[in-house]
Amino acid sequence: SPSVRFTHGPHDPQVLPPFAEDMSGLPRHGRYGEVHGGLNIYPDSDGVWRLVKADGTTGLTVAAAPIRHTVPTVGFCVSEPTQPGTLNFEHVGPIVQRNLEGLKKPPFSMEDPKKIFRRIKNMKEGDVIDFPDGTKLEGKDAVSKPNPGRKIVLLGDTCDAHGPA
Repeated sequence: SPSVRFTHGPHDPQVLPPFAEDMSGLPRHGRYGEVHGGLNIYPDSDGVWRLVKADGTTGLTVAAAPIRHTVPTVGFCVSEPTQPGTLNFEHVGPIVQRNLEGLKKPPFSMEDPKKIFRRIKNMKEGDVIDFPDGTKLEGKDAVSKPNPGRKIVLLGDTCDAHGPA
């Protein structure tokens, strides 16, 4: 595991002492929620600890990274995943409406033609659907661009918040 750099003072880079890189032999203390068999979390190659990874329900991630201070200190970043774009119903709705009967026939052969909206919602920017009436629906016109997730950064006293963000 790589050493984590922090600064003791404004221009004094330090490296964590060797005992901090492998803490498996340190005693546990129940008062602080430490239990045997727990998980040691080590920093990645960027010096960031990935504390909580996207779990599929919330999609949130939590990371910690060193920040500048007179003692070793970390800041935390809580991040949302990028959200998919939204369906442009004003543009797509009329196209689907005038093709409802045609969508029941091959090559679509849809029992419920309104289920085409699910396929349209999953379109990417370069995708194209050719409708029975000859209309070509492009992904860039059907779905808005993805929305980047939000971030909340929690810091203590520091003069440089570059690490966690």
